[in-house]
Amino acid sequence: MLEEWEREGQRELERLSAETGCDVSMLAAVASSDGKICWKLAAGAFSGRYRMMAERPGRGLAGSVLKVGRPMLIQADELGAGKQLHDYPLIIVEGIRSAYAVPIMTAAGRSKGVLLAGYRRPKTLSAEDRLAIERSALRIGSALDKAGETSGPLRGRI
Repeated sequence: MLEEWEREGQRELERLSAETGCDVSMLAAVASSDGKICWKLAAGAFSGRYRMMAERPGRGLAGSVLKVGRPMLIQADELGAGKQLHDYPLIIVEGIRSAYAVPIMTAAGRSKGVLLAGYRRPKTLSAEDRLAIERSALRIGSALDKAGETSGPLRGRI
């Protein structure tokens, strides 16, 4: 059974997909047990394989976004040309060509996860699309704040 923050997060992912036209939207969160970053929720994913992907802090898509603490625009063609695509297995598995990933912050300013909006075609994201994705990350951060610091599988880290 999904916890309340997961239900709110899933609704937000679906709303984001409808608003921006992204093919896949995903949420990664820091797991409390080992500090790895795990993809927890998705709308539009090809399969549930994303749930098996865990990234170390500073590595992979989510780890890089959390490390720098700011949004990241990803173009698979550019990554492939630089031989960096293998560092982003989620991009490969989901067939994402363009993506915008945003850190999810709590009201206290702590990074708790990453919101990804991905497109399976090359796309130049407008300022409006980027802003919509960033607003979604704020709403998810608020849901995590409401869930509290002691609930669920991410206890102590969400």
